[in-house]
Amino acid sequence: MIILVACSFLVSRFSLHYIVDESLHALQIKYIYEGGHQFVETITVIPGYHYLMAFFGRVCNIFSQYDTGPKVGDLRMYQMGISLLFLGVSFCIMRKLKMDDRILFLLMFMPIIFPFLFLIYTDIASLTVFLIAFLVHLYKRYDLAAVFVLLSIVIRQDNILWTGFFMTLIFFEIYQEHKHFDRKLFLTFFDKSIAYVIVIMCFLLFYYFNDGVAIGEKKSHPSINVYFGNIYLFLTVFAFVFLPAILDRSKDILAFFYKRKVLSFAIIANGFVFFGSTFIVDHPYNQSFVGYIHNQIILVMISHFSALLISYLLLVLAIGYFCVTKFLDKKMFFIAAIFSVLFLSMHWMIEFRYYMIPMTLILFTVEFKSSVIKYQVVYAFLLSAILFCMIFIKGGFIL
Repeated sequence: MIILVACSFLVSRFSLHYIVDESLHALQIKYIYEGGHQFVETITVIPGYHYLMAFFGRVCNIFSQYDTGPKVGDLRMYQMGISLLFLGVSFCIMRKLKMDDRILFLLMFMPIIFPFLFLIYTDIASLTVFLIAFLVHLYKRYDLAAVFVLLSIVIRQDNILWTGFFMTLIFFEIYQEHKHFDRKLFLTFFDKSIAYVIVIMCFLLFYYFNDGVAIGEKKSHPSINVYFGNIYLFLTVFAFVFLPAILDRSKDILAFFYKRKVLSFAIIANGFVFFGSTFIVDHPYNQSFVGYIHNQIILVMISHFSALLISYLLLVLAIGYFCVTKFLDKKMFFIAAIFSVLFLSMHWMIEFRYYMIPMTLILFTVEFKSSVIKYQVVYAFLLSAILFCMIFIKGGFIL
């Protein structure tokens, strides 16, 4: 694993070409580095990440003396610094939750995360700041946690939804103490969550003056709508990524469905009809950029009955796994699951990168058998190695 990480860093550091959206982010960083503050029209996020990377460039300029700003390899080196912080924060959360330390390897080598540890994308920075907020929240420093939530929104606006996640955790924590609804409960809740309320108010002001959530490409990223595509694909991807863990629970999953065989058959059969009729891939980026493997996979899934059926069966396995597995914190899992569904339903474009925070929260709430973790780690390790090679050798066609 150390060899893979070291080689991955060296390959990304000395690879001279930008991969897919890296060029757009690098251009925005260059504008800020040179003292300009214009927006690259095709970038949808608030440029908090880009200001951070430009700041790193300014600091490193003292030693490197750039002519026209940091190069692609330098920007990826700064990204690795953020990635190391991500792993450190994740480790602290695991210690706080008293988890098996090996889960850190599952998180690090999760295929939808590992390649982005080295790429100039906003997703790892967004995930890192969110996890800092989560860690601070676990220590009940709610005001400070709200500050980090706000910083995560400055990196990716859709993180506003996770403010509701933190507020819901607070509400149920207070309810467990009071055991009934009364005026004192709501006053205590408002007192503890006031900082999160301020964050929401700030976002609403941004939404009003920006006329939507996205900075650029507003037509491609509508603000208020509900989509099923990412919810379906998330469950399918979960079943594929955590296949060893699901296979280990396969007997329990089959027993769960068999015990309720009539009801299970009716729900699964009707669910497939609903799945097939509502799994719609009509975003322009999913249809236009067919050279990208993830778009090819999605289009094949909806175009061939057998592929659609396999995807649905994986989705059913994922749901079955959640029905039979144990949880480190059942309350937190169900709250995270509800907000993950809401978060994924916000996005019209179907994209694996949106699954980072939901997948991470699952890792922090689901109890993995000690005997299966080693197989799951090796499986994730191999998937990540393959994906990394496809990205850097084939020029980003997996993204």
